[in-house]
Amino acid sequence: DPAEDELVAQVMACGICHTALGVSSYAPRPCVMGHEAAGIVVECGAAVSEFAIGDRVAATFSSCGQCSNCEDDAPAYCLSHMERNFNGVRPNGAPSMRLEGAAVYSAFFQQSGFADHMLVQRDNIVKLPDEISFAQAAPVGCGIQTGAGSVLNTFQARAGQSIVVFGVGSVGLSAVMAAAHIGCDPIIAVDLDPDRLALARNYGAHHAISGDAEVLVDEIKDLTGGGAHFSLEGTGVAAVYQAAISCLRPGGPCGTLGYPGTWGEPILHPGGPAFMNTRQIGIIEGDSVPDRFIPELFDLLLAGRLPYDDLITTYPFERINEALDAFEQKQAIKPVLLFDHD
Repeated sequence: DPAEDELVAQVMACGICHTALGVSSYAPRPCVMGHEAAGIVVECGAAVSEFAIGDRVAATFSSCGQCSNCEDDAPAYCLSHMERNFNGVRPNGAPSMRLEGAAVYSAFFQQSGFADHMLVQRDNIVKLPDEISFAQAAPVGCGIQTGAGSVLNTFQARAGQSIVVFGVGSVGLSAVMAAAHIGCDPIIAVDLDPDRLALARNYGAHHAISGDAEVLVDEIKDLTGGGAHFSLEGTGVAAVYQAAISCLRPGGPCGTLGYPGTWGEPILHPGGPAFMNTRQIGIIEGDSVPDRFIPELFDLLLAGRLPYDDLITTYPFERINEALDAFEQKQAIKPVLLFDHD
């Protein structure tokens, strides 16, 4: 049952994200992952007045709303971000699920959306416009807002500024779309997969370069007149991180979306002038303030300015393993699981 500030929603769709796969590799078993869920509110806690039974909602990351970072409009950097989103329990310390009386690792991003119902906090859901389907809504809660938000919120890029996106899966392609929307020029996509590079061109990249090019950094500097204004590194590969720093002009920031190397080990840096002349920024959830930014992304989708729904491949929930395999083998860019409650 929901606590006074919690809700229960019937899950209608849930996206698959690399973060869930990574955490599932070490989370205690059994566990219920899933953090890009959308559904219908079916029960509200006694103190919940912002939502009602029947509301269509999308879930996102959780934040406390009370710490100094939350009060400074930076909920993605909530001082209790790790505990609320990764500890497998609700903010009150209780699990959201049990199996034969035993606690199950759940409350993942205060959702655990790989299930037909989810227990959520009132701080981590956003109402959906009628025009947005559950499948369109689901991936915005993490991947899409991370990519687009990196460009629009973190970098606050402007028309005419150059950006290089390393790794063009759903997050990177969302960044390309956002950069095209505001008129960045040039937009350069870097990846090893020629099909993904072709997609990046389709969504606004002016140049698409294979990541194994021997003169990758030099080529980017030539295309950007001496170095890019911004680079976004989404592969988590240490060598790519170094290239993403080295291709910048002095003063340019490199935004990293995943730890570039083995977690907990030191990160290699190109050093030299790049150490003093550039900035490195770790980006969480695209610096999103969800109740403001997610509606903006829906508006851009409906206006045809951010067509991220092109990236979605849907699967019935019963075929979750097939969806996971397709995702890992790069046969699906953004798998979204659909739930049939009939």
